[in-house]
Amino acid sequence: MPITWVLFDRYVRDGDSGALSAALLAVEESDRLAFGAELEARIKVERGWWHGRHHRAAGYALAVIACMPSAARAVPLLRHWGMTQWQQISVEHFLAIARARQLSWVGDLGVRLAQRLPDDGVRAGEWRFVAALLEEGRAGPPVTEGFVIGWLAAVHDGPLSLAGSRLRALPYLDLMLPALFDLDGIGDWLNVGGYEDGKWDDTPTLPAAVAGLAADGLIDRAWVLDATVDRLVRGDRPAHLKPFAMLHEALAPSPAELAGHAGSYLGLLAQGPSTIATLAQRALRRTDEAGLLETEQFLEACAAALTRTEKTVIRAQLTWLDKRARRTPDRLGEILEAVAPALGHPTLDIQERALTVIGSHLPTLDGAADGPHEAGQVAAGRVVRERLAEAAGGLTGELAARAAALFTVAPHPAVAEAQFTESETPGAAEAAPGTSAGRPGAAEAAPGTSAGRPDAAAVPGAGVARMAAGVGGPAELAEEVVGLLHDSVAVGWERVMAALVELPVEGLEESLGPVLDRYRSSFTDRWGRVPFLGEAIGARIGRERGHVMRERLLGVVRRSLTDVGGGMDRSLINTPSGILTLRLAELAVQITRAPVPVLLATPTHVNGALDASVLVERLARVEGAGCRPWSLDFQQALLRVSRTAGDDVLARAGALTSAEGRQLAGWLRAGGLPDPVSTRFEQHGTEVKRRVVVNLESARTDDGWILLEDALVTLTRRPRPETYWTSPDEPGVLTMVLPQHREVAAAWALPSVAVLADQDRRDAALLPLLAECSGPIGPAMTLALVYGLGARHPADRVAAVDAFLTLAARPEPFAAALGADLGDLGSDGTVKLSRVVPALADAHRAGASAPVWEALAAALPALLATAPRGLPDLLELATITATAAGARAEIPALSEVAARRGGSRLVREARRLRNTLAVISVSPAC
Repeated sequence: MPITWVLFDRYVRDGDSGALSAALLAVEESDRLAFGAELEARIKVERGWWHGRHHRAAGYALAVIACMPSAARAVPLLRHWGMTQWQQISVEHFLAIARARQLSWVGDLGVRLAQRLPDDGVRAGEWRFVAALLEEGRAGPPVTEGFVIGWLAAVHDGPLSLAGSRLRALPYLDLMLPALFDLDGIGDWLNVGGYEDGKWDDTPTLPAAVAGLAADGLIDRAWVLDATVDRLVRGDRPAHLKPFAMLHEALAPSPAELAGHAGSYLGLLAQGPSTIATLAQRALRRTDEAGLLETEQFLEACAAALTRTEKTVIRAQLTWLDKRARRTPDRLGEILEAVAPALGHPTLDIQERALTVIGSHLPTLDGAADGPHEAGQVAAGRVVRERLAEAAGGLTGELAARAAALFTVAPHPAVAEAQFTESETPGAAEAAPGTSAGRPGAAEAAPGTSAGRPDAAAVPGAGVARMAAGVGGPAELAEEVVGLLHDSVAVGWERVMAALVELPVEGLEESLGPVLDRYRSSFTDRWGRVPFLGEAIGARIGRERGHVMRERLLGVVRRSLTDVGGGMDRSLINTPSGILTLRLAELAVQITRAPVPVLLATPTHVNGALDASVLVERLARVEGAGCRPWSLDFQQALLRVSRTAGDDVLARAGALTSAEGRQLAGWLRAGGLPDPVSTRFEQHGTEVKRRVVVNLESARTDDGWILLEDALVTLTRRPRPETYWTSPDEPGVLTMVLPQHREVAAAWALPSVAVLADQDRRDAALLPLLAECSGPIGPAMTLALVYGLGARHPADRVAAVDAFLTLAARPEPFAAALGADLGDLGSDGTVKLSRVVPALADAHRAGASAPVWEALAAALPALLATAPRGLPDLLELATITATAAGARAEIPALSEVAARRGGSRLVREARRLRNTLAVISVSPAC
């Protein structure tokens, strides 16, 4: 009797694989094949794959193997997205049906399914299902990435301690194991631990399991070691190489085995990732200690290790070199010359260690002169010293003095006689670095420097760029508007607003009308700059505006012009950047009601600054046209205008006749907006335990107040820090409101900068723009810089360094105040020194050694009191910058730390800085 869909669905819903298998086998072959045609259609349209606790894939898969005529027809159904619940399918019932039908294509089915296993992750049950088909059909598996990953999933499927047993029991070990070494990227799937006693252990299980097979003789141990080293040499991501490095250690190669791979280890030491280079270094050192490493190979290892950046690798190599030099006195000169790269390492600790190693062996090098070839050996020793002296030419401070004393040697009489004979004059011999004619300390320092120290490099500075020429016509204006819709740029807003006012109306409809139509959804939002811009464009080209928007714009403008008592619409100016939105509203209302020939506030410089002479000229033009300037436009112009003006500009301003003209003249004479008082304020919370921000308070004592002041110079922060803060605008919008008062803009922006350091957020683009503004530098600006230098992301620290360099090129002092903030925020970990130190090192390398030193010197008293993590690195940078800047200072807290017993790095670096400052302070140049 043919099987019916009613009966089939009942078995599938019940999850009764046994009954379904019996029912499928009870019908005739022709009936099963007929049922298969409908089965294909059902699988393709099925959506409800789950029925209660049972998945339909199990029953459908049994029907596929029972009803399909070939593997080619079966595979697409079994690979259907709803069918890949392999752990639900009974392999025993599946194979029982295949055996009952005496299918010849079970192996082909297994191969086809294996070839389609995904390479982004395979469940162990899916792999076992496919493997069972391959074994049933006696077919070899395809060594694809998906099949290998599935095999690994099966190895890892179970208790951690049984991984070795599963590895032995699973089929295809002879095929899968070589594939682990041959397939690139497979290492990521080896980084899998397992459960043990109900707890998950992240330690990869496979390396120990494979090493166990090798130890038991089940696989060729020599082959495994060769394959492991070869895999490390081929390279991959460091995380993907980790299990192969663990396998190498689990194999525990003998010195003889290591010697056979010495060439590979040398390559890994030179080019491998840090962890792999360390492995190679240990292998080579074990080979050397067994006497199996040639001196040439050892020197090659030194060249590879001492040119790397990792301090741990370099320190280990110097220790190894020190021991090898004692064992190989006949090659001592070559070995000591191998230390030269370490003398150029940027870390003072490495430089000092290199000098110590060299210094401990120089007496042995000099003692080699005892013998019949004394003069030649002394000459060779002198060549070694000269080469090392040349390599030490970049040392500074006490290390430079130590190197000069170490590498200067009186010539042997025989050598001196030979040099005198060969030279034109007795004084022709080349002087050692830091000496005059070979006499240490004889070189005179230039005024303001110490011997051997160059002058501190001048910090490059560039003036703020002027705004580009105005928009050239309607077509260009349309391009500018579209650009704003895709990328809100402060300069773009200013150019578009100015063009809307100044360009003649002819041609605007043809260019701007299509823009309004194409981007209708953007322009018809309920609120914001873009809708206000759309209203302004519509008014300019004569398009009718909606009543609701028109009344809303009128209300915004009226409130902004009449609420003198401080009740302005704070929803628009909750930050200074809201003023741009207000100005757009004013533009949309006034462009037809009270047109003017030119906007007053359009900047002359890209940071928002406005030349006083240009503003006076524009206002005279407005007066000449018989117009009155728009209020918000005029007030923004006052906030942007330069704070100093020449006598001729003041005279022209005094000649203006309007009320605004008289107000501008008085504003220029008074030097603009009085700098508000900024006061540090500490916030405390749970997610952010401590954050230092700034409150603002007006300092005005006269009656020259303007409406916008209330929104700008009064700022009171809450006691708890904001745990989520993003700057709402393109950074230039904020800074262009107050280009003459960077401290005010920094105070408003400080929470959005602080999150870079204390919440690891992104985007410090505001900092360089703040630095390009003018005005006093107060706590808001220095705090913002410290938070930027301590940002989580490198790109943000680069922006902070750019801001630091911009300020360093200007006359306003800031470094000491920044250092005090760094000491405060760094002492309790609010800002991490491990991030700040590399950023300040970049500023030093860019030429700002003096301000970097000034900042570090101011930070040290607070930091030395608490010794936060990263302080030794900061002390090292302080030594470098103090030397470069020719600094003189006495820091009591530094002397206290330097006087401690012990040889910790903190104490060593404190002593080095103390000694450097002492050498500088007694230098004749000082």
